[in-house]
Amino acid sequence: MKYIINFQGWCVEVLLEECSQKMYNHFKDNGLNVTDHMCGDMEDELSFDITDGICFDTKFECDSLYHDFGPLYDGSVTMHVNRSHDDVEVYSSDLNSYNGGAECEQEVSFLDIDSKFILMGKIYNKGYVSEYVLELNDDEPFDHKKLTLLYHDIDEDFQIITGVRYNDVDLEWTGGSDTRGKSEYWTIIDNTTGETTSTK
Repeated sequence: MKYIINFQGWCVEVLLEECSQKMYNHFKDNGLNVTDHMCGDMEDELSFDITDGICFDTKFECDSLYHDFGPLYDGSVTMHVNRSHDDVEVYSSDLNSYNGGAECEQEVSFLDIDSKFILMGKIYNKGYVSEYVLELNDDEPFDHKKLTLLYHDIDEDFQIITGVRYNDVDLEWTGGSDTRGKSEYWTIIDNTTGETTSTK
């Protein structure tokens, strides 16, 4: 018996990139919004000397420190488990109510990053955001308590789901998603003081 496990709701793509103090100071001192710059919405384009070429055209390359994508591990996301052959749902739960297993696969802490200034991008989408395939013997019932959700903890601020295990076996991710409603937020963090540039 084959089952499809999918997540529906909000997902986030997180990018972390090292940037210069000059870039941080320019945005901080002039009250400029990094999101406007990274989305190509600034009235005046900034010079390469200030940004080191970090801009709208290169934002998906801003991943030298960290980059991942997945459903948010919170109540904005619902997990559904359906039988593949007839699409009958056998289990569903919003992730705030989920009472199966969960395991932090990676902790991403800014304190562990050597860079003094960090450009952080969060790109949010909503819709069907991730799908995994589970195969069981026909006589073996599905048991959600054998599921373990793997997640990354981003600076103890929020978590994203990056994988699913069933009975200690990692499941295949199909790579599929159908999302909409994109919104982006970018900021530069002074990793010494914790101060950030302004955000929308």
